[in-house]
Amino acid sequence: MKTLVYLVSHNHIDFLENCLDSLLAQKKDLVDIIFIDTKSTDGSYELLKKYSKKNKIKLYSRKGILTEIIDWVYSKFLREYDFIMRLDGDDALNENAIEILVNEIQDDVKVGSVSGSWIEVNKESDVINKVILENGIAQTAFHGACTLFRTKSLSSIKFLDNNIISQDGLYTWLKIKNNWKCKTIEKIIFQYRRHENNMSNNEANLFKGRKAAYFSIFQENSFSSNLCVIIGYQNNGLSFEKNLKETFKKNLEKQLTHIEKSESVKTVFLSSNINLLDKASIKKYKKLVVINRDESPKNLLKSLQECENLKPEISKYDDLIILNPLKNIWPHNIIDISTYSKYVHGFKSMIACDVAKTSIFRETSGELSQINLLSQDKSFSSELLFIRKAGFLLVETSDFYEIKNEYPKPVGHVSNNFLTFGIDYL
Repeated sequence: MKTLVYLVSHNHIDFLENCLDSLLAQKKDLVDIIFIDTKSTDGSYELLKKYSKKNKIKLYSRKGILTEIIDWVYSKFLREYDFIMRLDGDDALNENAIEILVNEIQDDVKVGSVSGSWIEVNKESDVINKVILENGIAQTAFHGACTLFRTKSLSSIKFLDNNIISQDGLYTWLKIKNNWKCKTIEKIIFQYRRHENNMSNNEANLFKGRKAAYFSIFQENSFSSNLCVIIGYQNNGLSFEKNLKETFKKNLEKQLTHIEKSESVKTVFLSSNINLLDKASIKKYKKLVVINRDESPKNLLKSLQECENLKPEISKYDDLIILNPLKNIWPHNIIDISTYSKYVHGFKSMIACDVAKTSIFRETSGELSQINLLSQDKSFSSELLFIRKAGFLLVETSDFYEIKNEYPKPVGHVSNNFLTFGIDYL
């Protein structure tokens, strides 16, 4: 069986030699190798040219974003190989990594991909984390790089045709996971380098790419959503609430601006027992509907559930998001990601929160351990996660009246800096 590893480099000169040496140290009878430089300006191309000539490896120079490069590789090479893997020029392979991955995938024709654990290092190559996967099936997206794919599993992958300009690993996992086993192994396969030019450092582009990946699958499966947002405010006449009202109003307008840009939200209901916005402000927001609510001694959630003016309005929608801009302002891409992923993953409800990982590697025991963090901002924790900011809840409208003031047990999709939970109950 034939395997291709294609190394993609763009201005990786500081890390490229380490990457090349780790690749060339693999058993050469197992793999064909090609180099691709994407118009580097830092000397990377010249270094690749030197290695190419010395080792008789084909070097290509291509212009374009990463997903465009991957599309080109797939169109040119998929039919020639049984397995294929990308290696980025700032990463490096562990000893015998390719042999390990090939052995894990070759005998089971139902396995479409295999991903291993990894070490995270900084610019100076100091180990800053180790991520150890379980031997099993991927429940979350894998890295696009250093995952070995059966080429047959990738036959329908076309990134640019589906407006995928980043998040190739997430999109590929979403595309193949229902038809192929996406295998994970605990053996450490590669070294992932964190530095100032990592694509994941740009959160705006990260969320834009994640939204595009989910939206593409959402469309492909002919899903549709009918979504509204509820924002509630309750003034109890206390002296400190004048300042609180002004803060809420300022945050509210920021949040409404994001909701106007959302592709999934049709209407936002503002339910309050006092006037928060003047008529001119209300007219600015095309999706905004103001719902009056009587003052209530009960908490905000219960008063929203008992608001008779709100009930017939939200009954026109299939799903709703409960959102509190006083605690956090959510960008439109994150709202859309949660909406699309609810349908793509088939979850009943979604929670979205900012998160911080709390996993650390204990050298003495050789395993991941959880840090016990205590903070006023803590909402709830799940395994190695710590929820830092209050999130929003996306539920089916029929479940809105069943919500209680308790945190559900979360399950779902995780990343370093953002989390969408799917929950099975309220």
